[in-house]
Amino acid sequence: MFTLGRLHLMGIVAAVLYLLATMALARSLKELIRLELIGVIVMLLLTIVSQQFVMRKMQVLRMQMGSVAAKSTSDPLRVQFDRLHHVSADIEGAVLLIGLVTLFLTVRSYRL
Repeated sequence: MFTLGRLHLMGIVAAVLYLLATMALARSLKELIRLELIGVIVMLLLTIVSQQFVMRKMQVLRMQMGSVAAKSTSDPLRVQFDRLHHVSADIEGAVLLIGLVTLFLTVRSYRL
């Protein structure tokens, strides 16, 4: 079974491989300045921010609370955890949307 951390790591590895392959196949510096490449870089950065900052802080809060579900929604730790959870979900949603656009642009660029 894959955990969220493992999926983030797989995403980071996939992004790095995509970037390396794109650089290896580029015939000029101008070919590297494409929306698809920028999309992958933004996805990579968002994933790293989510993993290294948001998820780490959520893990600390989870350990402090013991059980998130057992805490009242008005508890300060739970409020902070819920806010970070929303931030995390927003980041993941952005990564998904950018990924779909990047996929479309990549496929379209090879069809032309």
